[in-house]
Amino acid sequence: MEGVPYASAVGSLIDAIVCTRPDISQAVSVVSMFITNPGKAHWEAVKWVLRQFLSLDSSVIAPIHRQFLSLPIRNCNLVCVLYISQVDMVIIPATTGRMGVLPGHVAAIAELKPGLLSVHGGGSDTRKYFVSSGFAFIHANSFAELVAVEAVPIDHIDPNLVQKGLADFTPKLSSAATDLEKAEAQIGVDVHSALNAALSG
Repeated sequence: MEGVPYASAVGSLIDAIVCTRPDISQAVSVVSMFITNPGKAHWEAVKWVLRQFLSLDSSVIAPIHRQFLSLPIRNCNLVCVLYISQVDMVIIPATTGRMGVLPGHVAAIAELKPGLLSVHGGGSDTRKYFVSSGFAFIHANSFAELVAVEAVPIDHIDPNLVQKGLADFTPKLSSAATDLEKAEAQIGVDVHSALNAALSG
């Protein structure tokens, strides 16, 4: 993929998320996973996001790659989490590692990977959510925004479905014949492994 401005295009999309288009965060999070070694299928996905972005049609952007994976949620189809409050600390699952955000944290942007998000209030008040992917925008005024298409309270995750999903995706990864099949299987393995770790931790 020499000569293809993959990293530049993904960087431009991240800028768009920060400024005006948080709705594309899920799609951009997926394509940015392959920024160091993109294949033809990944570049086609980036071009698809850019086409939808330029057409200003956001209705089809959020569900990109959602057909690959559905979180194993118990007792409900989808839980939308809106958390607006003053808290002591937030621990986010960034792609660079778990990241603690305290008041006065330096401004930063972090890509989220599948994992456990912990929101620490006063005393023993700790709320835990599993996030599939997204971005965290940390501002210099002790304000942080976390954009995740799927954020589910950890006690809504069914452990049996997690194990089943991991067992289903693992052989698919080893037998994948195309870049697209490999990407789909890798996402499934990564998310279910992160779910398993979140439940056991």
